Amino acid sequence: HLNLTLLAEIDEERSKFYLRHDHVRLELVKRVPAQTWRTLQKSHIPKNPNERPDFDHMGADDEDSDDDDDMSTRKPVMKAIGTKYRKPTRAAPGWWSSLKRECDALHRLDRWDFPLLFLCLVHVLVCPFTKVEESFNLQATHDLLYHRTSLSLYDHHSFPGVVPRTFIGPLVLAMFSSPMVAMIHVMGLPKLVSQIVVRLLLGLFSVGALLRVKRATRRQFGASAARFFIVLSSSQFHWLFYATRTLPNTFAAILCNLALATWIDKQSVPTVVLLTAAVVIFRAELLMLLAPIALSFLIRGTIKFIPLIRIGLTTGAVCLAATVCIDSILWRRMLWPEWEVLFANTVLNKSVQYGTAPFHWYFTSALPRALLFGLPFAIFSVYIEPRTRQFVFLPIVFVSIFSSLPHKELRFVLYAVPPLNVAAAAGLAKLKTLLPKGSAVTWLAYASTIGALV
Repeated sequence: HLNLTLLAEIDEERSKFYLRHDHVRLELVKRVPAQTWRTLQKSHIPKNPNERPDFDHMGADDEDSDDDDDMSTRKPVMKAIGTKYRKPTRAAPGWWSSLKRECDALHRLDRWDFPLLFLCLVHVLVCPFTKVEESFNLQATHDLLYHRTSLSLYDHHSFPGVVPRTFIGPLVLAMFSSPMVAMIHVMGLPKLVSQIVVRLLLGLFSVGALLRVKRATRRQFGASAARFFIVLSSSQFHWLFYATRTLPNTFAAILCNLALATWIDKQSVPTVVLLTAAVVIFRAELLMLLAPIALSFLIRGTIKFIPLIRIGLTTGAVCLAATVCIDSILWRRMLWPEWEVLFANTVLNKSVQYGTAPFHWYFTSALPRALLFGLPFAIFSVYIEPRTRQFVFLPIVFVSIFSSLPHKELRFVLYAVPPLNVAAAAGLAKLKTLLPKGSAVTWLAYASTIGALV
């Protein structure tokens, strides 16, 4: 427990605390903004040697600033507070506080969030049309928006595809895009505009999840690492291209990135919950990613075996009930889509009909193209920043296991790109702190990442 006898009263509702990897960060909002605090606690209490000398200031760059930035650029807190002082309330569980903090931060974008949003928009406008793998989810979203309860008119009854897919992803897209699509319909605009709106919405979900990864990276590795992460992610074509594509992999990637953010923050429970949902609903092969991560949690002692099994089974049962219920109604037969997909691609091995590649293809072709400069920096981070090793080794284990399947596509291992980018960004940030400010090697690190944009 941390007990403080503060110098003066604070606004409990607006004050926050963050659990970092090696310390606790407090952001206390004073009831009297003009009052200057020369010490955190009452004058008769000895000052803690670990108390930062700049406690009376907070960064203006981001809600989570706490890193290697020049403290001279920070601004005093001068926000007027008119609410009454309230007694402290019981703290919420750590993982729930972390999740709530990230959701609250979505409306507070900083300048480093806009490159991904802008590039996502560019990808949709430059390439507004789709290919065959995206047809089911896009057509299902169209049917939910335009045919609604007239299930007999739905396209998948006539063109079911090779394997059935879940309607949960299209259902979410249709629910959130329906107001805009209704306006488009009233204005008499072509359906292509509705398609662009749906894809932009999916891109917003994808980028929003990736920005949560950026914020978690900032909390654990510093602002420089978060900026390097944005630069690396912006310089890579494939992830942003698929971010707006109505593929099962894209829906699964959203959950995977949300899980990655909680994984970075050392929150094992939401990580297991989100990855389990992705496995049961969207992509069953993500079990090959969930299993190594869960095993690492057990080895590190962040979760016990029985709670892990209980959480996994409970989440799996809820998600299974949801997908079976919804998809059985819309497909007009008892159905768990991901089971049929898994059976067709593994037991029946039907995927080989669409081409095969050698075992090493993901490592020698797919990942180098997807990561560009991020790949060597991720490998380098293993040596310079030991905390990144789990974000390198576990995705590599996932890709290695997946390589045993003969049919290969880059989108199948796209989930490994963000954690490897986190490792690369953290390694670059650590290198920056080890080198003299303004040194040639420091500028080379920046130039190397920015050069990938060319």
